[in-house]
Amino acid sequence: MNDHDEIKLLVNGKELKNYLSYNVAQNIYEAESTFSFKTHLDSDLSKTVKTGDLCKIVVNSVDVFNGIIDSAPINYSNDGVVRDIQGRDLMGLVVDQYVQSWKTFKNKTLSEIAIELLREVPIVSKQAISFENGVESLNIVGDDINPEPGQTVFEVLNNIAFSRGVVFYIRNDGTFVFSKPIKTQKKSYSFIVKKGERTYANKSKIISAGYANDSREHYRNIIVVDNSKSSKKATSFVDETAPTNKTLVVLRNDGTSIEETGKNIINQQRFNAKGIRYTVSGHSQNREVFLPGKTASIKDDLLLANDSYVLYGVTYRLDKQTGITSELLFSIPAEN
Repeated sequence: MNDHDEIKLLVNGKELKNYLSYNVAQNIYEAESTFSFKTHLDSDLSKTVKTGDLCKIVVNSVDVFNGIIDSAPINYSNDGVVRDIQGRDLMGLVVDQYVQSWKTFKNKTLSEIAIELLREVPIVSKQAISFENGVESLNIVGDDINPEPGQTVFEVLNNIAFSRGVVFYIRNDGTFVFSKPIKTQKKSYSFIVKKGERTYANKSKIISAGYANDSREHYRNIIVVDNSKSSKKATSFVDETAPTNKTLVVLRNDGTSIEETGKNIINQQRFNAKGIRYTVSGHSQNREVFLPGKTASIKDDLLLANDSYVLYGVTYRLDKQTGITSELLFSIPAEN
């Protein structure tokens, strides 16, 4: 275990202590991130925590999570009185909030639509919006956008983002991000496992590991049918890494770059088909906190992996059996 790792839950700016267990899960490719902290009901703060409170999670002085408390039940047994504090990051509010005005967005850029829709969401209405990895060029006017009754703000924005080859998520500092699927960056972590000799680079003790290899949703031929007002055509893409000659047909209704849509579909299905999971002790490597979006060099003879991989999901845990651990989910970087 990395003895210098420390996690803190701050509720309305005050630190909650004496954790019995915790589980903090972040994933760029999932709509919302979640957390759960169990603590003895032995302080004024643990007694006064309530749903709707804003909170922050910090690992080794690095902000990893800005969120809101959804649930805070109290239970007791022979082990004492325990409070189980649960919640999500601020994207959870965007997932919950339904669109209230069903007007048509005409001649609006992605940022203009996002600003107007997020204005309806409590608390996050003034959060910053960032365009990263060259996505600013896709912040253009597409076809008319028509939110329907029953759609959430997240559904509308996520659909627009996907059609433009963009991922919509929230950064650990609370900034909403439109970005292309993550590409290789400077290596922040390193894992080395040799046959017959379990050596782990940089003191990261691997407790367990796994390699995903699933072709059920991995299509070689992708046909994107553009059903927008400005264009009625079908464009074909080929993913040479797919093992079988299956065909996927996708209908889209946005007059922006169809090339970006095809690239995004290929990158997403590769991400789903191949990935590496490590469970390691601690929450950092060489004092570099494990954070989604960073890159690792992995040379693992047992998993037959030797490449650069992007960390897209992290779960920080504390429990009686394993102590302080992190589950790390890696995938191959996106291609241009």
